[in-house]
Amino acid sequence: MRAASLLFGCSSAALAVRGNQEGQGIILNYIMAGCPFVLGNLWDVTDRDIDRFTKALLESWLSAGPGAALLDYMGPSRQATNLKHLIGAAPVVYGLPVHLQHHGLQSC
Repeated sequence: MRAASLLFGCSSAALAVRGNQEGQGIILNYIMAGCPFVLGNLWDVTDRDIDRFTKALLESWLSAGPGAALLDYMGPSRQATNLKHLIGAAPVVYGLPVHLQHHGLQSC
């Protein structure tokens, strides 16, 4: 089983670029390990505002039922933050879209 990963820590999706090399970051380890979907933050975030985003994202997505695509709920969940253009813009997704199934998640 390959699980989707939601990383809400500061800069959890940031890639460091050094010289002419490709970007490096923990998020790439998840993808190379076979994780089909990783959500993380591009920069440092405040805990209460990212909690607002997380709560809005999970409540709306999980209540939508089977077939719901997580990506459909990213945009509206950004609006739940107080700093929409700073904290709301930090979460990004790498990988394949995931949908709710009857018994868990499904990646496409």
